[in-house]
Amino acid sequence: MSASRWQALRQRTPPWKRVLYVVGLASCLGLYAYIFFYFSPDRSRDVIYKMNAERQAQYEAERNSTMPPDAEIKTGKSKSFASRLMDVALILYSLNILTRFLIRVWLPGAARSRLERRAQRLLREQREERFLDWVDGLNAQRRFHGQPPISVESLRLVMRERDMTGEDYGSLLQFHEEAGPAVGALLNQIGASSEEIARLPSRTLTATDDILTDHHQSRCAICLENYQAGERIRTVPCLHSFHSSCIDQWLADRALCPICKQPAIG
Repeated sequence: MSASRWQALRQRTPPWKRVLYVVGLASCLGLYAYIFFYFSPDRSRDVIYKMNAERQAQYEAERNSTMPPDAEIKTGKSKSFASRLMDVALILYSLNILTRFLIRVWLPGAARSRLERRAQRLLREQREERFLDWVDGLNAQRRFHGQPPISVESLRLVMRERDMTGEDYGSLLQFHEEAGPAVGALLNQIGASSEEIARLPSRTLTATDDILTDHHQSRCAICLENYQAGERIRTVPCLHSFHSSCIDQWLADRALCPICKQPAIG
C-alpha cells in the first residue's frame, strides 16, 4: 500500500480501533486453531499400543474376561455435531473479521463510499424535515391571512432540485386556484432549463419587422437598448419580445416575463 493510502487510513481510523481490529482478528484465529488441533479426536499411536498391551495382559490374567484377544481400543470419541457446528461458526466469524480488516486497510475507498452513502441519506432526511417545517410555517401564515393552505405535493413540485419540464409547469398552473399568488412568488425563484427556453419562438429582425415600427416595444425591456435589424429576439407566451441573449439569461434565473410577470414557460 502506498504511503498516501496509509496516511488516509490513519486519519480516518483512530489508533485504538486499529489495535482492536488486529487483536480481535488474532484472537479469533488463535482460538479456532486451538480448538481445531487440540480437540482433534485422534489419539497418538503410542498411547493406543500401550492401552492395547494393558488390555491383553489383563486378558491373559483373567481367562474369564469377555474381551477378545484381538480387540482394539477405538480412537477417542468422534466430534459431536455441536462441536463441528462451533468450528464452522468460528470459521465464518474469523472470515468476517478478516474481511472487515482487509477492507479498512487495503480498500479504504469502500469504507469511505459507505460513509458517504450514509451521510447522503442523513442529509436527505434532514432536508425533508426542514421542508415539512417550512410548509407548516407557510400554511400557518396563509391561514392567518384567510388564505387556503398549499398542499405538500404542490410545493414539493416547485422546490424539487432539478430542472422543471413543461409538464411540471403545466401542473403548476393547475395549482393556481389553490395557491393563489404564492405560485407567482415561487415561480419568480425558479429558472427554466435551456431546453425549455429553446422551445420558445425566436426570429431575426428585418428592416420591415413590426417591432421596429412599434414605439411601445422599440427597445428591449431588459437591457433598455433599441432593437436593430439583424438582431435575434425571442417571444414569451404573453407575446412580449426581448433580445434572445437578454431573455435567455433572465429565464434561466426566473421563469416569468420581465414586464407582466406572467409564466414564461407554458
